[in-house]
Order: sequence, then C-alpha cells, then structure tokens
Amino acid sequence: MSGRLRGFIGKYSAPLRLTAQLVIAGEFTYLMTGWIGLPQAIWAVFTSIIVIQSNVGSSLKAAIDRLIGTLAGAAIGFAVASVEIRLPQIGPYVLLIALAPTGLLAALNPSFRIAPVTAAIMLLSKYGLSPFATALDRVFEISVGGVIGIMVSVLILPARAHKNLYTEISATLAAVADALILRVGTLSAPVDPGAASLQQAKAKAHLAAAEKLEGEARQERRARLTDERDPSALVRTCRRLYTNLLILNRALDRPHDSNAMAIAAGPLIEASESIAVIMRAFGTALQEASPPPSLDAVDVALAAIDAALADIRQKHVLRDLPGAQVQDLFTLMFVFHQFRRDLKDMQARVGEVAAEGAAQRLTGGKNAGNEEKTAIERAN
Repeated sequence: MSGRLRGFIGKYSAPLRLTAQLVIAGEFTYLMTGWIGLPQAIWAVFTSIIVIQSNVGSSLKAAIDRLIGTLAGAAIGFAVASVEIRLPQIGPYVLLIALAPTGLLAALNPSFRIAPVTAAIMLLSKYGLSPFATALDRVFEISVGGVIGIMVSVLILPARAHKNLYTEISATLAAVADALILRVGTLSAPVDPGAASLQQAKAKAHLAAAEKLEGEARQERRARLTDERDPSALVRTCRRLYTNLLILNRALDRPHDSNAMAIAAGPLIEASESIAVIMRAFGTALQEASPPPSLDAVDVALAAIDAALADIRQKHVLRDLPGAQVQDLFTLMFVFHQFRRDLKDMQARVGEVAAEGAAQRLTGGKNAGNEEKTAIERAN
C-alpha cells in the first residue's frame, strides 16, 4: 500500500468506515429478506441503513427508536384499519384519525417520530392482507433491518461512542483554553473580541456534541457492549470548566480600575496560561489513555494571584472603588480557584481513563491490578 493511499485512508477513516458499514448492511439485509421471503423488503433495507450511525451507541439508539416508533404506529394503524372494516364510511378520514395520535406522540417524544410514517404506510399499502397481518409484517421487517444494522455496527469496523466522546471533550478543553487566554489577555493588550467569542462558540458546540455522545456511550454500557466507566462525571466536569469561562467573561465585561489591574493583570494572565496548558494536556492524555499531568504550575500561579490580592488590599486600592468593580475583581480571583477545583476533578477523571487503558493493555490479572493502581497514584 502506497504512502499516499495510507494517508488518504487515515484522513478519511471515519467516512470510509461508515460507507463500508452502510454498503454491507444494505446488501446483507436485501439478501436476507429475499431468503426469508418478506413481502416488502424495502422497509427492512431502509431500516438497516438508517440504523447505521457514527458509533455503536448511536446505532443502538436509532434501532430502538425505530422499533418503538414502528410498534406504536403499527398498533394505531391496526386499530384504525380494523375500525375502517366495520365502518367503511370513515375511509376518507383514516389518515386523519391515525396521524393525530401518532403525530402527538412524535411531537412529545422523538423516539416516536417514525410512528406517523408507519401508520400511514399501513393504511395506504393495501396488498391483500388483514390489518393484523399488515402490522405484523411491518414490525417484522423493521426488526430484521434493525437487528442487521446493529450487528454490522458492532461486528464490522465498530466505532465506540466513548472514543468519540473523548475526542469531543479534548476539543472542548482546547477551545476553552484558547478562549481563556484571549479573554484574560485583554487585561494587558487590545485583543480582537471576536476571536475569544469564536473560541467560546467552538467550545459550546464541542460540549453539546460531547453531551450527545454521553447518552450514546451510556447506551453502549446498558447493552453491555463496553467495559468503559459511566462518562457522566467526565462530561459534568468539562461542563463546569466551560461555565467557569462564562463567569469570567461576565466579570471582564465591565471596566476595571487601572491601579488594581496594574497589580493583578500579570498574575491573572500567567494563571490563564498555566490553566490553558493543563487543559490541553488533559485532552491529549484523555485521547491517549495516559496519566494526566500534575497541577503544580497552576498552584504556583494561584499563589501569585492571592499575593496580588493581598497587595491590593495592603495598598488600600479597593477603598475608593465602586461596589461593582470590587465585586468583579473578587469574582475574577474566585473563578480561577474554581478552575483549580474543577481541574483537580478532571485530573481524577482522566486518571481513571488512564487506569482502565493500562489494565486493558495487560493480560494478567495481578499485573493489570498493579498497573491500574500505579496509574491512579500518578493521577493523584
């Protein structure tokens, strides 16, 4: 294999993997439905293609949602079709009668969004079967497609939601770090305000993607397809770090006293840089399942912030300041300590991932336990 081809495969591995899964799932479902003899194989094929998602967890959720929606739509479609047999005069209104409840279900819960489609298909597809047989066929076709889609997602080039989650968490931490440096940097020099806003928007988008992947990762855990720990604590800690950035932005939005900032700006900028370095290092360690770095540099920077605040008090700079400026200054000092608290929590979460990765790389039980213990000790 040439270097150019390997580079292409490496660059586009995710799209190529998804394409391969779609092709295999669609073709295998088509062949299977022919072998089984399903009357309308198209719905099984459609389902297997729809079920294939970016990772196993999202594929499981798509399959479950489609089955739930199909069951609801088939049940309501069967009920309406049965009534139509006894009351032919409602024929022109069967769709209205069926779509009202299924549409309400879909509006209340996205898991039922296929229900109106299923009900409509049942009532419009008249191919000589009773309402019960039609409903049974539809559920069976969707089930076949869903099962095949999940099997392909799990067995053919599987992608785990936890890995995707770690990538999004890493990107969130990097964006928060960039926004933090840009925003605090305004204390010493003019900075394009749009640059910090752009990084904050990127962090928000990556955090939203991580929250979505959290649910998919937990879906994999519920299905016992992974031994990874529950990612809720990791996502929660990342969310707190992002919230700290929002609090800091509000504290910096108003003008600050020049005398107070002449003392505090340097330590605040140094602390933001130290925190940014640690957050990027946490992202790298998370993706590589390696032990996280220590927080010694952050502790030194926070000590300098505390010393600056003591200097401001000693020089009575706060005496003549408006209450809002005093509040914003103390908020700035406080939020950096909040960063330190949440970074300590993130250090523990990354250490847990590193410990699990170390244990998985080993084959012996005793060695795995020792390695896990060592990784946890490094994290702490």
